[in-house]
Amino acid sequence: MAVGYARNRYTTAAGGGGSVTTGTTAGTVAAGDDPRIVNALSATVSPSGDTTGATDAAAINAALTAAGQAANSVLGGLVILRGLYYTNAPLAIPSNTTLLVINTTVTLAGGSNCNIVINANQDATGNVNVRVRGIGRCRFIGQFGATLTAQATAGDSSIQVDKPLTPGVYQLNNAPTGTAFDTATITVSNGNSTNATSAPYTATLSNTVTTTRAAGWNVVNQVRNPTSSRFNFGFFFVNVDGLVVENVSIGPTNCFSCNMQGVRNARWNDIHIDQDRLSPNQDGIDTGAGCSNIFITNITGKTGDDLFSIYAQSTSSSLHPLFKSPNTVAGVSNNITNVVISDVSVDVGITPVRLQAGDGYTLDGVTVTNLVNLSTVENNVPIIQFGPTGYVTTAPTAAQFKNIYLNGYRGPARAVIQADSNFSNVHVSNVEIIGLWNRIFGYLGANALGGWVASINDVTIENVTTHNTTGGGAVMDTLTGWTVSNVTIRDVHIRRGTALTLNAGTCTGIHFSNIFFGILAGTCFRSTVAETGTASNITVNTYSGVTARYSGAALGLALAGNTPRFTSADITPSPVVGSQIFCATTKDPTGGSATTGGMYVGDGTAWNILGTMPNMTT
Repeated sequence: MAVGYARNRYTTAAGGGGSVTTGTTAGTVAAGDDPRIVNALSATVSPSGDTTGATDAAAINAALTAAGQAANSVLGGLVILRGLYYTNAPLAIPSNTTLLVINTTVTLAGGSNCNIVINANQDATGNVNVRVRGIGRCRFIGQFGATLTAQATAGDSSIQVDKPLTPGVYQLNNAPTGTAFDTATITVSNGNSTNATSAPYTATLSNTVTTTRAAGWNVVNQVRNPTSSRFNFGFFFVNVDGLVVENVSIGPTNCFSCNMQGVRNARWNDIHIDQDRLSPNQDGIDTGAGCSNIFITNITGKTGDDLFSIYAQSTSSSLHPLFKSPNTVAGVSNNITNVVISDVSVDVGITPVRLQAGDGYTLDGVTVTNLVNLSTVENNVPIIQFGPTGYVTTAPTAAQFKNIYLNGYRGPARAVIQADSNFSNVHVSNVEIIGLWNRIFGYLGANALGGWVASINDVTIENVTTHNTTGGGAVMDTLTGWTVSNVTIRDVHIRRGTALTLNAGTCTGIHFSNIFFGILAGTCFRSTVAETGTASNITVNTYSGVTARYSGAALGLALAGNTPRFTSADITPSPVVGSQIFCATTKDPTGGSATTGGMYVGDGTAWNILGTMPNMTT
């Protein structure tokens, strides 16, 4: 049954080809079409078949421009695509306009070296109500590539790739800078000359090979734009109020899948990220300076780099000039507020959530729930990375980087929280780490802090489980010069670890409770500073290769409940008021020569025995 609707009539130019059907005052929608295409000023652009992308790009952009000119906030413009399209320029969506793709593939022609979809006015004016909606299988492809599978030697003029390539010019990627290959290109004239579906083929290098090159580098048909790192994204939206992107697949792309800057009130829903890992920086959905009220849900696929990078700053090379210092958009600062992410299942290339703030701007409010990392690679990266501050010129204060929440994560990770910046008010819960890990909270890697002294406060991590059978690390590890306060870590089940505390920073108000180690292959408490706070119900099932339980500085935590027994190999903890320790028969924390062991309690000055336990052993 056809659906009737009313809309104004307008016409569009088809560019150099592509057929455009305009809306009429008595239009109908065919049975089975989605009702979202009614009540709009619409034009349908038919694919031209021109693989250079020039024809389709001109036709689609002409239709989008006309739709935007005829639309208003009540009666939006609509451009409909059905089929297979090629473009050699970004598809630019104006205000109050929807690009509706129905069982459609849009492919960026080789050598276009640009974004696939943008908003039309990436200036101080900006756009409102920009929408991309998919029905059925809808893909936006920004790059084709392959992996080199044979080694070229000096003087060799041929290589092999792992799959057929369409005719075109391809660039060697991920090649070491400064070698003869870092700017080399491969010209493919007739595709695969031996087997059109599977067998590798030989392609000729367009420059002279002068050195040995190992297999494993990649070839791609897009070149990173040499004048700006902002190009070669999939979707790139700048200064938009009201953005909707739903039910589309994006990738592979030469750089980020999606990037927003200065976007307010956005919804990304049912997005499939489809990166090939043949180019660097293949992020998922990135939220840049000036964004607020961003809702991202139902995300699947694979990234080559970070899944969600969220950065409130003004010096990043990927920032649009509008948001580089000084910001030139009236009423929109570089602050980021209220980013909500939920229901994610992605094979993550590097870090699931990378957060950055600095240059005087605030990142306030990021909530992530139900994130599954399908990667089987144990990269040296955390679940959430704060920083590193090396990406900004001025570090944020803890008050400028706050209110970060994660509830539900499963997958590989070397840390739950990597602290490479100042931050505050963070709550992480319900985490299951698959594979090796190094830290639950603290320092991980060489980028920490970029020379700034850390100030971190009000952090809670709870309900964490690890499954590693080898390796493992410390629950909390801070560096000299850090100031950390009010950290609670509780209900943690570790299959194998090396320490509870490994702190060198100033740590006050630190609280551990219900921490279980199946195997502890190191001293439990071995910080070089005396933390203040509490530790209760710290259970170790098996010690592996160690005798000491307490080493380093005299422990300043108040102990309660079940904690490791104190032996002759240990440094005596400080007698914090109310602290309780259980001593083996070989140690008397009062300094005496008692050999009966027992329980002692601290009074702030000394340890006092409460009772002996004659059957206690070391």
